[in-house]
Amino acid sequence: MSKYPTLEALKALVTRLALEFYVEPASAQHQPHSIRVLRIKHAAEQWAVPCFDEFGDAEIESHVVRLHLVLDACECFEEAPDFETWRRDLGFPDEPVCREIHAQLATVVPAVRSLLGSEAAPIDSRAIEFNTDLAQALRACVDAPTD
Repeated sequence: MSKYPTLEALKALVTRLALEFYVEPASAQHQPHSIRVLRIKHAAEQWAVPCFDEFGDAEIESHVVRLHLVLDACECFEEAPDFETWRRDLGFPDEPVCREIHAQLATVVPAVRSLLGSEAAPIDSRAIEFNTDLAQALRACVDAPTD
């Protein structure tokens, strides 16, 4: 039995689905809101998912960390019944760029969830915020270098 079953589940999902990730360059519109757009690719399909990345974790060369960020974006969107709740939960202002991010999530989350499954879950946000042993273990899951 693993000490961190949620982390092991993320690793297994990345491996089972052979997921690939690409981090888009930070945009001037998204930077003030700590949003990074991650492209998740599976087989011939890919989706652009705007992810809240307060701690710069998207820069870690890790499929597991990036899957966590995508799942966190999905979960935050799914738990909020509307734009107002979602933006307040994340501390976003009511600005056009935030409405665009929410609209993009409304389009992409169902497709991503269809691929990843409804049971797939990110690491608890409190663990990330307080950089617990679990968060440190997640951040240590760097990809092996490719030649």
